[in-house]
Order: sequence, then structure tokens, then C-alpha cells
Amino acid sequence: MHRGVQLKNFPGSGAFAALALSCALGFGSDGCQALALGEYQAKPGDTLDLYVAGSWAQDNTLQQLLQLICETDSLDVYRAPGRYVRLFFCRMKSSQASLAGLPPGQKIAFHKSSIAGGGSGVGPLIQRTPVEFLNVEDLRDHLDDRCPAASRMKHAGQGDLSGFTEYECLNPTPRFEVPDVGMSDVEPKFFLNPFGLGPSALEALSVHHPSALIYGVPVSLGLRNALQSARFAKSQPCNPANPHYAERVAAGHGSHVARGETEECMPGLSRVQLAGVFSGALTDWGQIINPEGYPLAAKTRQPGRFTSPPGVRAPSDDRVFVCRRPNTAANQAAYEMFFLNQRCASGDSPFVQSGDNVFQGAVTGDVRSCLAQLDQRNVWAVGILTTENVESVPEDHWRFIKMDGVAPTLLNTYNGHWPFFVEQSYQWRNDRSTQPLQGPKLALMVHIGTQLGNPAVIRDIDREYRHAWGSAGVMALSDANRIPPLAGPGAPVNEAAIEENPTLGVKHDAGNCGALIPHFPTAMP
Repeated sequence: MHRGVQLKNFPGSGAFAALALSCALGFGSDGCQALALGEYQAKPGDTLDLYVAGSWAQDNTLQQLLQLICETDSLDVYRAPGRYVRLFFCRMKSSQASLAGLPPGQKIAFHKSSIAGGGSGVGPLIQRTPVEFLNVEDLRDHLDDRCPAASRMKHAGQGDLSGFTEYECLNPTPRFEVPDVGMSDVEPKFFLNPFGLGPSALEALSVHHPSALIYGVPVSLGLRNALQSARFAKSQPCNPANPHYAERVAAGHGSHVARGETEECMPGLSRVQLAGVFSGALTDWGQIINPEGYPLAAKTRQPGRFTSPPGVRAPSDDRVFVCRRPNTAANQAAYEMFFLNQRCASGDSPFVQSGDNVFQGAVTGDVRSCLAQLDQRNVWAVGILTTENVESVPEDHWRFIKMDGVAPTLLNTYNGHWPFFVEQSYQWRNDRSTQPLQGPKLALMVHIGTQLGNPAVIRDIDREYRHAWGSAGVMALSDANRIPPLAGPGAPVNEAAIEENPTLGVKHDAGNCGALIPHFPTAMP
């Protein structure tokens, strides 16, 4: 339940207000699409449908992967506002189709439902329970009514990523299908309990781990600024009151950003303090003090008024606010496991569940909206997001912070200095199930899964996950065939090397609950 703050349902929906201009400039009712939706099942069986349910955090990565394996400009993306259901419709490149053992130019309809998070990629998959998807036949037959021209946008290609057309569509009569495949940020075993399933249920699944997803610690913008003011003296350019704070400085890839947004100026909290926030043990900001001994926020004798360290704008409430996800969400599971060891062992502190300072959003966009709207109330909040979420500076009212002095970059994750990542999971029913995935659908998913773990593909995907403070997003898992960058005398592994070959040098030794172990040489902190 959302308490005290109205959460937006469809992140980025405001962008569609300007879409009429895109279509007016040459992308009309028919021109706004690449492979016309009328081509969907134009002949019985000519389109390969794959129904996938689970984690929203992997949707952007999937979209970029399809930009790589689909014919140039043949990809259309259809999505329903507020429902987190998408359709990726395209024609595969002949080279990619042949790798998957499919006919040249194979039309594919990749249906994705992320409504209930990672848990929907486990329970419904095992129990063969239908979940909500876009009704493609209805969209095809009523395209102009369901997907009006003002809600269409053409996106240009970048490098090896093909362009695509995006549609925002009404979905008044959703299609309900049993998913063929499930996707979750953590292993399926962590979602059995919510569906009343026992460990033996996993015997019917074929489970694969293609890559690692890097998580961050997002906070409301006011809290980020307060942490900077409390950490850096006014004489330092990382303090928001310093005149050099807003100066544009060189960042990676020829970009320039405000100095206050750089990795150098990123403030942080400790892993222990964050565990206190997420467990509910740390209830007010007076429990954290700055280097001079001042509490971040403390009550005054005047009711409803608070004080902060010199130079820090005090919040309007000293309580710690939390923006979280439901228990079936893979993001939620990842934070519970990493910070509290919850789901990994019994008897550990549970993640804070409820209260008028705790807000639960159904989807990832709700967390971003929660942080932003709480910031507008001048209260300090902490949320849960992957680093695939790239903050728009200066518009967005939330930012990522460091943990134990380390930023969640590709390079820090490669070395094990940033330990908060999960080895993602995708799964399907195997031959022990009464309805196994097989034939062309299995071939397509095996190909997609292989590409999701390909460092060369991840390199292209991660170009979309460049933040003001550094590159983040997704990394390949190392094995005998996938070797991470290796240092040599006088030639340490740097950011450029890890961007070119984003492969981890460390792994969990026994799933995401296991210890993080280096498998290749890593840099000392």
C-alpha cells in the first residue's frame, strides 16, 4: 500500500507528450512503425511468439539486445502505460537467425510481462498460471485507436544498436498466457515461498545465469546534497555551497558534467548504516553523525522543527523514509539478501515492511517517483534500484551514493570493491515438466541467453548505462572462455579496459548468498 505519497505508474510517460511532433515530421500513422504490426501472424505460424515473465530490471537490457539481433530499423516496441507489459516485434538478422537455427528473416514477437517482478518469472512458470501480456491481435486490428499517433516515437540507432519505434498503447483486453520463460535477478529458489512451492518444484526448471546486474543505493536529492554538505567543507568544491560546485568538468567519452555530480564528489553511507535503514533499526537521521560529531538531523525544542550540521539544510522530518518493492520483486529480494542476509538464512532481521514512512511500489518506476516526490516534501529517503536506472541531471530528484566510500562502477565491481551485484537468472520448464519449452522457442531463448552473457554484446548494452559518476549496468561472468581484462606491470586495468571487456574478475562461490571470491587477479583497494 502507498501511504502519504502518490506514486507515478509509468516512468517517462511525460516524454510522450511531445511525440506528436516526431510523427508529424515524417512518422505518420503508418510511418511511425518499422515492421508493420499487420505482419504479425500474417500467415498462420509465420511469427515466433515467446512469452516471458519476470524482473523489470532486465527489460532495458533485453530491448538493447533485440536492437542488436533484429534487422536494422525493423524493431517496434509496444508498451502499456502503468502495466509494465511490452511487446518487442521485429525480423531477426539472417546471421542471428542462423545462429539460433531459425529461418532467415524470422519474425519474432517477444512478449514481456514485468507486473509482479521477478517472482512472476518463477511461480507462474512452475504452476503454469497465466499472466497478463499485451493483446497483440487487438492492437493489430485497432492500431490507430489503441496506439494513437501522438503516442509514438522514433528512436535513432547508435553504433551497432539499431533504431526502433516506440508505441504507448492502451490494452483494454489484456491477453493472459502461461509464460514460456521466467527472468529474475536472483535464483528461483528465493521466490518459492510466496507461491506455496517446495524445493522439489525447481526440478522442473532449467536455470541459467548469463550475467551480473549491478545494484546501487539511490537516495532523494536533498539527502544526497545534505550528505555532501556534511562531508565536505565549504572550502571544497564538492560542497553544494562552494562556487565551483556547479562548474562543468570533463567526464568520460567527451562529456562534461557538473563537478558536484562526479564520482569524486559522490557522498555515501556505510553498509552497516544502510542495513540499519533497511531493517528499520535506524529510524531517524539523528542516529548518523558527521565527522565533527553533529547529527544529520535532530529535534529542537520547537515541535516540528529540526536542526542539522552547519551548512546543511535541515529536513522537514527527521525520520528515515524508505521506498521499497513488494516481496515478489527480484529487486527487493536482492536488497534483503545483500544487506540483511534475509532469504539466505533463517532468524535474520526482516526488511522494514510498513509504516507511514515506508512506501511500497509495484514497479521500479514507483521507487524513482517515490524518491522524487518525497524530495519535494523535503524529507530524506533511501530506495532500491539497479544501476540500469540512469539519473537525468539536473532534472531528477534522486541520486546514487557510495557505500563504504566506493561507487558502483564497472571497474569497482570488476575488482570486488563494489560487492553489490547479483548473478541474474533466466529459466524455463524442462523435460521433467508436463509442458517443457522445446522446438523453435527453445532455440530462440538459448540464443538470447547466450547473447545476454556475451561480453561483446554487454559492451554495447552498457553504453546506455553511463552515469555522471561513471559507467555501470551489466557485466559478463567469467569462465574458461570469457576472460576479464588482466593487468600487467605498469598497465593496470582501467575504466576504458573494463568498458571494452565488461567481464567480472570475481564471483559468488555458491549462488548470490555465497561469499564473493576473486577468480582472477584484482587490484588492492
